[in-house]
Amino acid sequence: MEIAFDMTEKENEKMKLKHMLDTETMVMECIRILYQGHNYDKDIQKVLGQVGIFLQAERTYIFRLRDNEFSNDYEWCAEGVESQKDILQGIPISIFKRWLSVFEKQECLVMQDVEAYRESDPEEYELLSIQGIHSLVVSPMEKDGVLVGFLGVDNPPADKIWNVSSLLQTLCYFILLAFRRAENEKKLSHLSFHDTLTSFYNRNRFMRDMESLANQTIPIGIVYLDVNGLKEANDKYGHECGDKLLIAAADKMKDVFRQADCYRIGGDEFVVFCLNISEEKFEEKVTALKEAFDFENDRQCNAAIGAQWTESCKNIKQIVAEADAKMYEDKKEYYKKLKHEGTAEEADREVKD
Repeated sequence: MEIAFDMTEKENEKMKLKHMLDTETMVMECIRILYQGHNYDKDIQKVLGQVGIFLQAERTYIFRLRDNEFSNDYEWCAEGVESQKDILQGIPISIFKRWLSVFEKQECLVMQDVEAYRESDPEEYELLSIQGIHSLVVSPMEKDGVLVGFLGVDNPPADKIWNVSSLLQTLCYFILLAFRRAENEKKLSHLSFHDTLTSFYNRNRFMRDMESLANQTIPIGIVYLDVNGLKEANDKYGHECGDKLLIAAADKMKDVFRQADCYRIGGDEFVVFCLNISEEKFEEKVTALKEAFDFENDRQCNAAIGAQWTESCKNIKQIVAEADAKMYEDKKEYYKKLKHEGTAEEADREVKD
């Protein structure tokens, strides 16, 4: 007597469950990479590699949409597969017209056989066939409801292609969250080291750079500048007037010192670091800066200026102090001119006019 049981259904359920668990494990590893890492570009490359290996695909990639053109920003290729990243740049959005209609429904595009589109979509077919693509799955990436790109997988095995969509949609969600975090961190980093009014570096960056330069032996020219009449302008005409004065001063400084590092270290105080500059060249630029701020040439925006050059940055704090002292001497001369020409009140009226 023999008894037989058909185990096919149970084996299929077992394999399906294993696939689900393996998929969940892979997705969790991708999420871990995205949220524990601090280099977005490298983290995305790792995630694409994880996805490509798990799905046994030939290529995985992310395209970004800019100015109605798609460009391949990130790519992973299996061993022996040729990269297409450099080629796939600035592709007109019109080629993906059929894809967009699918993306609008927030669905993944699944192409089981690219040959099926040879006649109906010749441009799309040509773009895919020259890359050696015979099947693919693509998931849209949206930011605030607007399409910003897509995540794709080329040539996954036939038995996996219909199970790819939900995986890609999940990863798109976390990739976009990681992208937003990277953008926010970049903005915060920028704000922590930049003055929002003038776009110059701020005092935090000034202190950090000064500490770094103290260990170097390169020549440096330092300018210490104080905008004249800022307090009076703020008190009499409002801070909007004072802000315009500061912006005008910053523009003059950048016109002269185009390659230098410029800092706003206080309300009306600025510092310029000119690295690897000869003393002669530095003096030429200082002369040009003083002419730009000269009281006789521009009574609306002028400043007291002190400058110092040295062959080595090692005593940079002392060099900054010397430039600062020269600036105060120049400031005294400014007030002497005001007294000679009339009251400070009259001078302020000229600044306002």
